[in-house]
This record gives sequence, C-alpha cells and structure tokens, in this order.
Amino acid sequence: MRRKTRNSLILLVLILLVAAPLLVKGLIYLRVRQVMDKLIEESVDKAEIHYRGIDTELRGAASVLDLSVRPLAFKQPIEIEQVRVQTDDPWILLTGGGNNDQLPPHLRIDIRSIHVPLGEQLQKMFQSSHTNATPSTPAPCAAFNLGPSLLKVMGYQGLDMDMGMDYRFNESDESVDMAFDFNMDGIQSLNMSMRLSDLTRDDVMDRRLSGVQFAQADVDMNLEPEFGKRYVAYCAKQRGMAPEVFVESLIQNQREQLSKAGVILGGGLQAALETLYHDWGELRLHVQPEQPMGMGQLIALRPESLVQTLGISLSINGKYVNDLYIKLDMEKLAEQSRRPPSDIRPDSLATAPKRIRVIRKFHLAPVSSLGQHLGEQVRIHPRNAPVREGELIAISNGEAQVKQRAHGGSVTSYVPLKDIAALEVERVERKPLR
Repeated sequence: MRRKTRNSLILLVLILLVAAPLLVKGLIYLRVRQVMDKLIEESVDKAEIHYRGIDTELRGAASVLDLSVRPLAFKQPIEIEQVRVQTDDPWILLTGGGNNDQLPPHLRIDIRSIHVPLGEQLQKMFQSSHTNATPSTPAPCAAFNLGPSLLKVMGYQGLDMDMGMDYRFNESDESVDMAFDFNMDGIQSLNMSMRLSDLTRDDVMDRRLSGVQFAQADVDMNLEPEFGKRYVAYCAKQRGMAPEVFVESLIQNQREQLSKAGVILGGGLQAALETLYHDWGELRLHVQPEQPMGMGQLIALRPESLVQTLGISLSINGKYVNDLYIKLDMEKLAEQSRRPPSDIRPDSLATAPKRIRVIRKFHLAPVSSLGQHLGEQVRIHPRNAPVREGELIAISNGEAQVKQRAHGGSVTSYVPLKDIAALEVERVERKPLR
C-alpha cells in the first residue's frame, strides 16, 4: 500500500511538472486575448482591428501575430506581422502589469514588419500637421523632408518599418538603461540609448526624480546612400538644378536655419555636414561625462564647455570629427523662444496689453455649422457614445475627425455625422489684467 501511494505521488508530481508550464502559457494567452478583445471593443468607432493569433513564452513574453489596423478614414489597413512584449517575469503578463506599486524591472516591446500604405488620407493627415505643406507642393524639396507626399511621388507605394523600445532597471548600481530603435526599410534607421544613474523603480513610482544623474547616451542614425542619391536626383530635377547644385542648396539652407536659431558651426562640424549631405550614410554621436551629472549641472553648463565636459564624440561614416567647435548665440536663442507663432502678426502684438487673462469656454453651436469650425477646439456629443473633445481636423466620408490628447500623445476619433446630437465650440476671450 505504501509503495502504491508513493508511486501515485510521484506520478502526480510528474503530471504537475508537465501541466504547470502549459497552464501558465494558457493563462497568459487568455490574459492577452482579454486585452486585445477590450482594445477592439474600445476602438470600434476609430478603427477596424483584426489579428490572426497569439503566441506565449514561459520566460515572460507574449506576441500578437498578423495584426491589421485600419483607421476608419483609411481605405487600406496598416499591417503588422508581430507585436511582442517581453518581461523577466511571466506573472506581470498574467496580472496585466504585476504589482500596482511597482514598475516591471524590465520591459521590451517590439513591433516588427509594419507596412503602412501611402494612401491619400495619410498624406492629408501629414499635411495638416505641417502648416507649410499644401496639396500644391507635394514634394517639399527646399529642405530635407521625408513626408509621405514626397515618398509617394518618388514611386513608393508603402513604407516597411520595424521599431522597438526597452528599459531595464539595474538594482545592483541603481541605474536604468533605456533604448529605442526604428528602421524604415531601404530609407533610414535610428538607434538611441541612454543610461541614468541614482534612479530606482521606487523613485519613479514616487516621482522622486530630483536626484537623477545623466550617465551616458548614444545616437546612431543612418540614411541609406542609395535612397539619398534617389532623393537628390528627384528633387534636383523638380527644381531644375544639377544634383551637385541641389545638394549645395540643401547645405546652405541648413546653415541659414541654424544661424537664425543662434547656432554657428565651427569648421569641423561644417565639413561633417557637407560630408553627410554629399555621401549620406551613418552618423554616430556618443555622450559620456567623466562622472554622472545631475540635471541642474547640465542646465548650468556654459556653451563653450559642452563638448569637453560632456565627453562628446561624433563620427560620420566611421571617420571621427576632431573639431567639434560650436558657438551659441544666446540672444538669438532667447529671441527664438520668444518669437510668436507665424500666424500672429507682430503689429497686433505691439498694441496688445502686457498682461491679459485668457478665458476659454465652450458654447453650443448648430450641428449643421460643423464644417465651419475646422481647426477649432470642439466638443461633439454623439448619441449613445462618449463625448469627443479636441481639434476638428477633417470631415470626410460622412465622419467628423477629432484629434484628442491621450497618454502624452494624441489619437484621432471618428464620429459619424448622423450620430451627432449636439455640438459645442470653444471661444477664447482675452481680458486685460488691471
């Protein structure tokens, strides 16, 4: 009887050893599926979202496979082969974030094989966010600019990209490493990393950031030479210039823009700028002071001591730039920070009160007048749906598009016109302070 009981216990342990990993994988799968289902439900008025499957790993990783996202204003979807989230702890994925009082010690997000079609709506969205871009100038060749309109007329039908972001807290020396990478296939890539010291997870959660120290940063940017040549050939032809003359115009434009901003490059950096525009390729920037520096120390640095104190090094296509002299015109920099937006006339500012109180209020407006308020702040009240508040950026395909602030960025909501029950428009009043 004892032998039979012992054998049963051994068999039970073996079953648990085999079943436990499968159970954990199953629970992670269910958790990720729950998150995706909620995302699809909450985005029903913004985009159509589909995915083929979910893959999980015992080491604390989960992937959503073959994701398709089509904003309602787009004719074609954005296709993503894989979105992968990795941590050092499967429990974080099981609980949707782990302990609410702690950040995960490590998090890595990879978004791989993203295909973005260069459709008309994407071009319009890009133009609306760049005030100098208009439909009549689809190829902004006066300055280097990789907008979708330019890429479209250069023959690109879509963009293929990869991106990833990562952070890791190092408890042994109370530091955190952060990284971001982005690659636009055949066009350009960007890799950035940074290390901050004297920073723990508890510090971040409790917002104790005054003691954080900057330790190191690296930027690696690469513009594919073949794309650079193609860009120069196209823009030179559009502007009726020889390719070498067009490149010189780009360099001169960049110098003028820097000079207006109060930044004057020394001989070494000017030569590096010319090399980059003529040859394209890789730029690498490394910043590492001898000792980590606090934010107050960084702000107090004198311009002439930046390069030496921060330990800055720069290379272009593998060749180090020895002369990193740079002069900052603090008066011009201050003037740039005070300069009013381009749509405000300086003469109107001259007669404005020195101190005013700005009052912003929303007022009811006829729903039929919606088209008169493009570019304004609105509140749209749909029937049986949450209020949408933000900038009215477009009315297209029977829908109002509202740009709303969300999580440090923005998101566009799409509201069918037939569902709008009420409309409010923001009005701004300026009253002089006595």
